[in-house]
Amino acid sequence: MRSRFMAVLTALCLLCISPALGEGLFPTAAELGLDAGTRLGKMTPSLAEALGRYPDSEFPGADGGSVQMFHGMTGEEFDLYSAYLKDRGAALKDRRSTENTFSAEILCDGLTVTFTYEFLSQEATVTYPGPKGDEWLAEIRSLIGTAQSQKEAGRIDDAAQTLLEVPDYERFAPAALLKDDPAFAAIVREKRTEPFKKVGAVVTFGRFPQQESGEDRTPISWLVLDHDEKNGRALLLSRQGLTAMRYHEKRTEVTWETCSLRAWLNGSFIDTAFNAGERQAILTTKVDNSAAQSYASVSAPGGADTQDSVFLLSYGEANKYLGVTRVGGGENAAASPTAYAVSQGAHSFARTAADGLAAGRWWLRSPGNNNKHAACISSAGAVETGAVNMRIILVRPALWIDLNAY
Repeated sequence: MRSRFMAVLTALCLLCISPALGEGLFPTAAELGLDAGTRLGKMTPSLAEALGRYPDSEFPGADGGSVQMFHGMTGEEFDLYSAYLKDRGAALKDRRSTENTFSAEILCDGLTVTFTYEFLSQEATVTYPGPKGDEWLAEIRSLIGTAQSQKEAGRIDDAAQTLLEVPDYERFAPAALLKDDPAFAAIVREKRTEPFKKVGAVVTFGRFPQQESGEDRTPISWLVLDHDEKNGRALLLSRQGLTAMRYHEKRTEVTWETCSLRAWLNGSFIDTAFNAGERQAILTTKVDNSAAQSYASVSAPGGADTQDSVFLLSYGEANKYLGVTRVGGGENAAASPTAYAVSQGAHSFARTAADGLAAGRWWLRSPGNNNKHAACISSAGAVETGAVNMRIILVRPALWIDLNAY
């Protein structure tokens, strides 16, 4: 055990020499020798929201402030909180360590918050100065209190709408409000999924960097392409190109089944962009790569059908949902890049997308004139092809979401 702590201290000393060590402001859980847990939280303004749970205990602090304690904070949660602080532009001062603790003062949003973590007990303590305290958690409690009052007054629709303003409401709503009232829970879920049932609507689902720095986790905007009422699912396509990436790392003959972009979408992307609950709602889809999905004049094989959680549209699907042809397409056929996509090498052109921003080219999964090329959509919304190792072309992920599980 002592050797583990010596490794911790060595990591902390390295951190003091090189503040860039690790992905966040803290040393990583691995550097501290912490075991990663399975809980996944959201990168949000307070530790309570970052971990997706209330503090295990709270009590008044000095000068009207407050103290929160979180039991069993895993190494994974530790890293989530650290990465969030980096995203928020926080700064650390007075970092200290002993054989059993790591502590630091966090300067963020005009407040100085004290954070302490005990390795053996996995207990975290956050001290907020008075009088503001944890404003985010106070707002969450206020919203839940309002929803409870509205529900008790018989204003069921208003209560459901108020509850939906709470991020991860199912984690924070008390059992008496939601879990113990299945009828009300069903009304809330119906309101939550209603926008996903309107073809052409823009909805948000998951988070991905969209600023130039790549250090944010901004909600992803999706276009609803299809609603399958019978099976309770919706087909989503990202409204913008989220990044620029090669269809395949090398210019060689390749199909959707074997390309590196498919591996990235169903690996790193899905793990980064969605939390555990969101991933459970994403359906595994049988992806049709037959000749029927390619442009009529293309003879290159599309490869075997695949089973994917996240995929790219085929030419056939782009034609069906976006009106794409050889000469143009509907208003949503052209897509603009995010600032992050531009930082990754995406090119945009004089033509504009439906959002009024300069449009770029984006990949389809269908083959091009040969298997060293893949189909893509031009800035004018027309189908064309690009060499599979071109990096300037945008990625617009597509997926089916199970509305009964969301």
